[in-house]
Amino acid sequence: MIRATVKCLLALAVITGVGFAAASISPNAASDELTKSFTRWFKDYKAGRIDPSDTRGPWRKPYISAGLLPRPRAANPGWTRYIEAKKLFGWLRKRGLREDGDRLVQTVLVGIKKRGGLLIGGKYWDTRKAAVAALGGKAASENFRTAVFDSLTTNLQDRKDEDDGLTAYSLNNPIAAGILAPVLGSFENFKNRSLLENLLLVDDQDVQAAAATGLALMRSGLSIEKVAKLFVTFEEPDLVITIADAIYKLVRSTNPPPKEEHLHFALNQTLRHLEQAKSWRTRLALLPILRSIRGKRSVPVLISLLEESNVAVSKAAGKDALSGTLLDLVHRTLKDLTGFVAGVKEGAKWRKWWEEEQARFTLAEPQKINRDKDGTTAETFFGIPITGSRVVFIIDISGSMLTPMGEPFNRRYVLERNRNAKYETRLDRVRKEIKKALSALSSDDKVNVVLFESTARRWKKKLVKANRGNKKAFCSYLDKTEAWGGTALYDALELAFQFKLKRKTISRYASQVDEIFLLTDGAPTAGEIIDPEQIAERVQEFNRGARVRLNTIYVGHRSENMDKATGDAGLGGLAPAKFMQRLAEENNGTYKYLEK
Repeated sequence: MIRATVKCLLALAVITGVGFAAASISPNAASDELTKSFTRWFKDYKAGRIDPSDTRGPWRKPYISAGLLPRPRAANPGWTRYIEAKKLFGWLRKRGLREDGDRLVQTVLVGIKKRGGLLIGGKYWDTRKAAVAALGGKAASENFRTAVFDSLTTNLQDRKDEDDGLTAYSLNNPIAAGILAPVLGSFENFKNRSLLENLLLVDDQDVQAAAATGLALMRSGLSIEKVAKLFVTFEEPDLVITIADAIYKLVRSTNPPPKEEHLHFALNQTLRHLEQAKSWRTRLALLPILRSIRGKRSVPVLISLLEESNVAVSKAAGKDALSGTLLDLVHRTLKDLTGFVAGVKEGAKWRKWWEEEQARFTLAEPQKINRDKDGTTAETFFGIPITGSRVVFIIDISGSMLTPMGEPFNRRYVLERNRNAKYETRLDRVRKEIKKALSALSSDDKVNVVLFESTARRWKKKLVKANRGNKKAFCSYLDKTEAWGGTALYDALELAFQFKLKRKTISRYASQVDEIFLLTDGAPTAGEIIDPEQIAERVQEFNRGARVRLNTIYVGHRSENMDKATGDAGLGGLAPAKFMQRLAEENNGTYKYLEK
């Protein structure tokens, strides 16, 4: 993953070309409807005349010919230039010609050349990611695989070092290589392993991290030692997180599995970073490795971290070193490795047990620990434990939330808007649950709420302490809230992630939040983005480094078809409940379907 930092943005400002050869889009390509449609689109995209979020553009000047998409666009209220491009890319993938692979590669290269092309949520980010998705994957055609391989090999330069005679590697365009290296790995073709391992030797840590991601996607345990060696020189949190994710995947590889000595090396490097890390996000990324490479050496490190977290987590407001979600994961990892049972706040008890048992200690059998039943916390929201120390609730207050609990949505409830009704609405239930959750939070915890209907807004500009006065004000604010309007779910998520740390940080993931609870009863219908697939991809990409635990609650009714997507299939094809489940699963959270 390439970082959208100032360094990258400055680099983009001086790039004048894509930097390496890829087969150009030939004007003599077969003059079929798809080729014509893509050529028209690509010409304007390259010239910067396309706004991917433009919802009226396809109606004014559609690039897709009527022969490809006869359905009237008026039937697709969420249609955007991004959706139009995504359909074109999907058809190119299905056709799978070599020229089609080259077209998608060129689309990627043009996207990264644009100013802000690497910025998550930037003007060109979604379109570039859609092109990458259409290029990659195990099911990609051989022609697409060749297009990506040729682009990378043409980019890579090798030379002999004059001092030691070893081969060194450089790149014509490291940014492009960083984007395409994971695509090459996604093909899961072991013949490409040597090329990706060569990219690990390039003197560019962004490219090395991208190559590690590609090797992890290839699922070969043979590469774990080479990837773990990057830990020796990597210190920047964003890069350490990327390498940690790669190692975690490689540990579980079976084609073939990693060698025992390589696993020991990876574990030692992980423990070193875990002890030295100054960011709770980095530590959260490292901890899963300890549950995969199970070793006695991990136990005292984890106990020390548990003690440190318990002493300081209450004083960590506004800091980036500690988090309630980190404390929760440390505790669960300790229980998994040892089989010993002591509380999350009983650091002294853990230390005493270890001093008595370490000489004869043996690792416990791996176990699956259900966070819902782990007993690490007393406070819950709709039964989901609140483990974070800086928590944001995102609550749907659209008109449908006036529906009585346990009943299907009916528009008459919205039209009546009767606050004196004797039945309990979905919003009433939310108010009750939030009040219970707040009552159990410590005054050292921090909290806020984001409400959304056709727009999104937050209660306070920053997180506030969960003391008695703020809890009372929070509940009063929620009690006065009226339900009305649509469902701007993406806008609400964006606001929730934007609570920033006060102090400067070298990480672009500067959100102060460590846990989010998102509750809704319908599909996105308003706001900047309404395509569920697009929303999920943006959240996952940002949260890859932010490490915010995202829990989701979907309020529905048994009469609904939970597998049926709303709107046009081109708008993601995800049913609302399935979409919420995906958000939780991809962001280390818990999903709950609520009917009564």
